[in-house]
Amino acid sequence: MRMVNDCANRMPYIEDIDNYRLRDYWADTATFFKNAGDCEDFAMAKFKLLEKMGLHPARMRIVLVLDQNRNRQHAVLTVNTDGEAWMLDSLIPEVMSHQLADHYRPTVSLSGLRLYLHIAPKA
Repeated sequence: MRMVNDCANRMPYIEDIDNYRLRDYWADTATFFKNAGDCEDFAMAKFKLLEKMGLHPARMRIVLVLDQNRNRQHAVLTVNTDGEAWMLDSLIPEVMSHQLADHYRPTVSLSGLRLYLHIAPKA
């Protein structure tokens, strides 16, 4: 996970509007490594690289979060292993437990053909 995270995080961050003249575009892995990309492109590239290395896709999720520090949407990859969800983030160089990212509020996650909505419990 560290190797994949480090490799992808070397790519420059470029907003879709500047890269493709589109508001939102999810680049495939080859396109990301050719043109760079934004947060979901980083997450998708990491997903695909780990899958090619043999990690089962069901153990990974692309998670859309609200970054409460920057007050904007962001995307990360989480990998479930040994009962822990590890986060690979384009903004953080280390692979870390998702529990340490308390400034992120998950909203939606994607795993294969499944979509999960994260709803805060009622107080």
